[in-house]
Amino acid sequence: MAQSDFMSRPERILVVEDDEFSQELIQLYLRKAGFNELTIAANGHDALNIAKQQTFDLVLLDLNLPRISGSEVLRRLKKEGMLTDTPVIISSSIGNMDDIVQCIDLGAEDFLLKPFNVRLLEGRVSAILEKKRLREESRVAKANRSREDHAARLLQGTISSISLPSARDEHGLAAAVTLSSPLASNDFYNMFMLPDGVAFFMIGTVTEINVAAALTMSRVHAMVRRSVDRLLAEGGHVEAHAVLAWVNRELYQSDPGSHQGAQTALLVGTVALSDNHLQLASAGHPDPLLLSTRRGVVSLSCDRGRPLGVHPDAVYTSKNISLEQDDAVFLHTKGLLDVTDASGMLFGESRMKAKLEDCDPLQPNGIVTGLEAEIRRFMGQTQQREDITILALRCGSI
Repeated sequence: MAQSDFMSRPERILVVEDDEFSQELIQLYLRKAGFNELTIAANGHDALNIAKQQTFDLVLLDLNLPRISGSEVLRRLKKEGMLTDTPVIISSSIGNMDDIVQCIDLGAEDFLLKPFNVRLLEGRVSAILEKKRLREESRVAKANRSREDHAARLLQGTISSISLPSARDEHGLAAAVTLSSPLASNDFYNMFMLPDGVAFFMIGTVTEINVAAALTMSRVHAMVRRSVDRLLAEGGHVEAHAVLAWVNRELYQSDPGSHQGAQTALLVGTVALSDNHLQLASAGHPDPLLLSTRRGVVSLSCDRGRPLGVHPDAVYTSKNISLEQDDAVFLHTKGLLDVTDASGMLFGESRMKAKLEDCDPLQPNGIVTGLEAEIRRFMGQTQQREDITILALRCGSI
């Protein structure tokens, strides 16, 4: 539908037309459609000079120009980079298909046959400008996404490369971790010491991607710390299930409904370095394992509550374990079990446990590096698809 006379449009149009009657007709039609930023070039030479000095949103180019043909004008404009983002509509009173095809090959977007039909002229010009607007919006959106993705990767890299505290000399804590990611990380972890000589740790995975994943990871990190600080300020003991319940409720209430289809699986735990008491709570995260010189590899099955942010009243429970002197705790994200080899076979839980049977529980670093090597051997040349995070810890004198 043609725009009314008073609806002015800001687009700048260069009209290259040698016939004065056609010039006046084109200006009349376009001004009625709201286009007031019109520049007229009566020949190809003028068109080239004008295009060197000004930029336009569209060029309406007649093919049958004196001295320099319309196709030659188009070729020179393209060659000199003056029409990088400017669409061109060619027009002619002669239906010379060879010239038309040549101009289309040179980058012209449309063709109009003279004499002009006013509705057709308005429609083609508006349609081409709309396509240009959408291309520009898409280009800007792509550039913004690229910047956001870069920022997200930096944030995820920072969150995913937190160094574990070394309290080994003072408390006898030993820990090792590795995070392997094919792109931007969706896994995260952390460990820090509480004032009462208790080590707090967490390991998790978010199902969102890029910016959403980075922001969710950051929010969960911040909320876990806030929950721990709140419990300590109230003078209470930091219970693993209470941390999950508070973070879950805060995530849901701060943005209800936003987590439909997206999940954050998290395992949190504490280990009292004075008596080797371990406490675990899970929000949809894979169970950790106990590595013991006496008992071998034992699954520490936890009641898996719902992933964080899915339901405001999700219930979480803590599992309490008394560790022996030589016990180590092994934690991993789901990506470890989902590793595949060239035939599509999964690495799986049984293969993981078999490898851990050969690991020394007294050496968390050896546990992590040994399993890493086994995963690489299993994958061969297969490309990694998901994040893999492995964390091993033990307390007590070595």
